[in-house]
Amino acid sequence: MKTLDFILTVFLLSLLSSCDEKPISIPEFEPPESERVIVLEDLTGASCQGCPAGSTKLASLIQLFDGNLIGVGVHGDFLSNPVVGHSIYDFRFDKAKELEQLFTYQGKPAAIINRINYEDQNFHGIDNVDLWQSYVERELEKPNYLTLLHNSTYDATSRTLNMEIVGAPVRNLEGSFNITVMLTESHIIDAQKNGQVIEDDYEHNHVLREIITETRGDFFTNDLEIGNNITKEFAYTLPEEDGTWVDENMEVVVFITKVEGNSEETIQATEFHLVE
Repeated sequence: MKTLDFILTVFLLSLLSSCDEKPISIPEFEPPESERVIVLEDLTGASCQGCPAGSTKLASLIQLFDGNLIGVGVHGDFLSNPVVGHSIYDFRFDKAKELEQLFTYQGKPAAIINRINYEDQNFHGIDNVDLWQSYVERELEKPNYLTLLHNSTYDATSRTLNMEIVGAPVRNLEGSFNITVMLTESHIIDAQKNGQVIEDDYEHNHVLREIITETRGDFFTNDLEIGNNITKEFAYTLPEEDGTWVDENMEVVVFITKVEGNSEETIQATEFHLVE
């Protein structure tokens, strides 16, 4: 009888132990290995109540895809006006408005990723921030065709930037290509609508301040051929500092797009500090 009791006890204990929850091990995310650098243009605005969610997501993705993702905050037209009675600065300018008008989007925030209108999306702008990462990953899976190099000098007294951009093809690719050069600025403290509140001390980052080239870029080359490097030179003088246009807070963003009619696709990009 004691033997039977012992066997029953062991059986019950084994059932209880089998019911214990075992922790599920979730592997740490590893970004795809890639030489590509992706550009995410975030259509945003100071008067856009939902746009801080996009800025937060963009910041996390830049950190996640360390070195493989560049963010640009485009304050174009829709919901980009300063917050009445609160804003000090106006981030809008003509080329930013022109840029926003190039893309289709349903609402803000919306991510334009490598300027592609994906077949499984109705618009260029992806307004579900939870989807942004998957599209960046998709771009990083594509082959790289080009290495971008830069040689730049900045004179703090004259506030003049001179730069030489070199494109070195690593694969052959036919087509027509444009180069776009932008200036962005971070650490700007100014008002932002956030849901039902207005944050007067909101930190705006990666704000598009200027497009040095034409809005859709300047001509870069026809056809990429290994061994045939392309060199372009640009110069720009910054406006006087007014609380913004703080040179040490500014980045130069350069990217190459393959242009086919009214559509385009960014194939490579680079970014560097104005003040090294």
